[in-house]
Amino acid sequence: MKYFIGFLGAMFLFMPLSVKADVTMPNTHQVDGCTKVIGLSSYPDILLLSAITGPDHSGKVDVAIITENQCLNKGYKFNSYDVYWGYKKDLANKDLNSLDISADKNLKLVNTEIEFPDFNVSDTDPLVGRDIEYTVNGISNGQLVFYKSKQVSRFNNGSPEKTEVFDQNSIVIQENGGGFFDIFNNKYWLAIVVGLLLLIIIVVAAVLKRRRSKPSSTNV
Repeated sequence: MKYFIGFLGAMFLFMPLSVKADVTMPNTHQVDGCTKVIGLSSYPDILLLSAITGPDHSGKVDVAIITENQCLNKGYKFNSYDVYWGYKKDLANKDLNSLDISADKNLKLVNTEIEFPDFNVSDTDPLVGRDIEYTVNGISNGQLVFYKSKQVSRFNNGSPEKTEVFDQNSIVIQENGGGFFDIFNNKYWLAIVVGLLLLIIIVVAAVLKRRRSKPSSTNV
């Protein structure tokens, strides 16, 4: 019994260390990159704030100002990262250290999940880097227009960078790079493959028909 109690004590002793550690499993590697906000400078009257909570914050909310082209950082990958917005004139005299960000009537939560390149992939996966951009594009119906607008992925197998551009509905409106086999990550890959197969069948059928239509030569 005393050994069991000692084991539990050791678990509670080292639990805070294990919570804060981002362990990389064998045969995997971490994807590096940067998540940032663009377009904010076009709206100088708007203030963006980040609110971070999680296992290493002891129940507290870490509030900070978000600036344009700043690499956002949520710390431990299992932390929660929320974005709030408001007008600078309404928040000019507020102390961020004592701000109850979720209850402040001058702040609104941005209903967009922020993605971070803070995950691990198998060593067989060539992905090594990913940069993500979110765009501020004004206010509509009392809500900030804020959406993921661009994602650039980098690889270690010689493939070119893959750039994806998104509209406000998270639909890819432009895509390039990533190598030939990245076609299978495209939502239209099945239609593309079927179209190529049909084209091959049509060409083969035309060649066979042409051969059959040639008059056979006879020996005199």
